[in-house]
Formats: sequence, structure tokens, C-alpha cells
Amino acid sequence: MPLRTLVHTLFIMMLTTPAWSAPQLMKPFLDANCIDCHDSETHKGGLNLDGLEYDPAKHDNALTWEHVFDRVNKGEMPPKKEAQPKPEERGAFVAELSKDLRTASLARQAKDGRGPVRRLTRVEYETTVNDLLHIHTDLQSLFPEDAVTAGFDKVGDGLTLSAAHFAAYQEVATSFGAELGIDPWLINPEFAVCGKVNFHERAGEDCLAANIDTLLNRMRAKYQEYGIGAEPFVIVKADAGTYGMGIMTVKDASEVRNLNRKQRNKMSVIKEGLAVTEVIIQEGVPTVERVDEGTAEPVVYMIDRYVVGGFYRVNTSRGIDENLNAPGMTFKPLAFETGCTLPNADLDPDAPPNRFYAYGVVARLAMLAASIELERTDPDQSLYG
Repeated sequence: MPLRTLVHTLFIMMLTTPAWSAPQLMKPFLDANCIDCHDSETHKGGLNLDGLEYDPAKHDNALTWEHVFDRVNKGEMPPKKEAQPKPEERGAFVAELSKDLRTASLARQAKDGRGPVRRLTRVEYETTVNDLLHIHTDLQSLFPEDAVTAGFDKVGDGLTLSAAHFAAYQEVATSFGAELGIDPWLINPEFAVCGKVNFHERAGEDCLAANIDTLLNRMRAKYQEYGIGAEPFVIVKADAGTYGMGIMTVKDASEVRNLNRKQRNKMSVIKEGLAVTEVIIQEGVPTVERVDEGTAEPVVYMIDRYVVGGFYRVNTSRGIDENLNAPGMTFKPLAFETGCTLPNADLDPDAPPNRFYAYGVVARLAMLAASIELERTDPDQSLYG
């Protein structure tokens, strides 16, 4: 192995397998200054330090310890009315905790990058097309304004399609079903949206529970109509995009009212620590695909209206009713041996060419829904008569 490669590999191993130094040094400080108000019985502010895991490599855990760091570093904790630690004790505590939090952050950056992959903003799209084609044309005005997150329009988590896309797809699927004389539910999972949600403060629970209950009841009726023996479930997730975070599977409305602190922390933020304030509740569709002994879901690529390929997201540690965008996932090319532009009547409906054809139909409907969404959110509606 070349020396440069070896050094790089060892550096990555150092980042991804850190040895935490802070716990031994932190315990005396926590015992003396924090535990009386944040134990398993008192846990003021929802913070329970009794038995709290210390592993900043885990995002949710890191967020909790970052909160502790901020409060202690700013002198907000312990409260002014309580006995205060010596400046050198406070300094040593935050220095050790900061070191571990930074090590964990660098490890995540080495593994996942500094931010999620995102689409181009409308300004970047205009610049790119003009540069490639050597033209000077106003293109950004043809697109709706990009979402602004924390004051910036280039945050990947903000540049995602929202519930507006699902609403447009619902219309397309309903029209498509009417044309073919089929129940649109077969190609259109139902959904609902709840805003003004705060999992930490338990705000929005009534909206969540009511919509979950409504969707599950509709699903039970459909399952009975079509003889489906599976247990209905819904997926609750951040409406602004998740990147595998802020997602939970729910089979009964009571589950969202009984979340423990860890579950609330998990649902409260998505990547880069962005707060969750709006959630979408989607009808769960059991994943029937299996690839390499793992649960798999297809992703279809299109150019214009043509299906050109795709891939499977595979996760051997997740079940058919769970989010596959999680640690342990792998990707495998979804190879279309034929164009799959038409079904093959000589084969069973579940044969690969027909199954891939069905994926392509849904992908085309989703593309049409995206165009409708863009049209409706275009700031210049005069373009559409």
C-alpha cells in the first residue's frame, strides 16, 4: 500500500473510531454541579444525566451534549442562584467536552460530507446553462423562489420538494385512475400534513394523532377491500426532507402521544441540526422487494419522460415497514434489460419487466406532478395564460 494511502487510511480510522476522553474527567463536574437538578427523578428541562449515554458519534447524542456544552460554556448552568464551579473547573469541563464533540463532528464530515447533496438553486441553474450553451438568457425567473433556511438559499435540507408535490401527485394519480378505470389508491399513498409542531414541547400532538388515526382507518378499509393481510402503518417525517433523520413508523395514534425523551430528540431535528416544525404523515407501503437477502426499494432515473435506469437501496438490518435510509444501507444498480416502455402480456404481473414497467409509470406520474407543482408556484403566472 502506498505511504500516502496508508496515512490517509489511518487518519480516517482515527476520525471514525474515536476514543472519548471526556467521561472520566466530566463525571466529577456533573456530580458536583448538575446531577441534583438533572437526575432520573428531577430532570429539569427534560434533561436526565443519570445513565445518559456518552457517544457523540451518534447524532442525537451529540445534540444533547452540545446543549450541555452551550449552557455550561455560557455560564447559564449551574443557575446563578446556585453554587458556582471554579473558573478553572468550568474551563476544563468545556475544553474536554469540546474536544470530543469536535472529533465526532470531523468523523461525521469524513463519512457523510459537510452537508447533504442538493440540487442547484435557480441562480446556479441559470449560470450553469448559460455557461454551457454560451448564451445570456434569464432562466431563474422561470422557477419559483428557492427556500431560505437559516438565512441561506443553498442549504440542502431546504432545497427539497414539500407536501405540495404530494398534493400535485394526488391529482395526477386520481385523473390517471379515472382514465383507466382503476382505484387511484393503488398508485397513490395517502398523506396529511401538520404544521406548528414542536416535539420537545409536545406542540401539535393533537394534529398528529388525529391525522394518523384518520389515515390508518382509511387504510384498514382499503386493506379489507383488497384482501391485504398486513398491518397498516404510516410514516411520520419532517416535511422539509429528512436525509434519514426525523422519521418514525407508527401503527397506532397513541404512539405519538407517548414518545420518550430520546424519541422526541430524534424527531426534533434533521441534518445539520435544523429544527422540525412541519411534518408529513404518509401512508406506509410495505417493501416487498428483496435484494441480496435485504429489504430493498427502487429509485428510478428519468431523462425527459424516459426511464433510463435506477438503483435499489438495500438494508439487511431493516424490515419491510421501516425507513431504509439508515446505517447499513447499500446500493445496487437496477438494471433494465429491456426498455420496459410497455408491459409484457406473456409474463406474470410481478415478472421483472412488468414490475419495472410499473415503476416507470409511477415515475412518469411523479415527473408530471413535479411540473404541475413548478407551474403553480411560478412567480410569473402570466406564462400559463
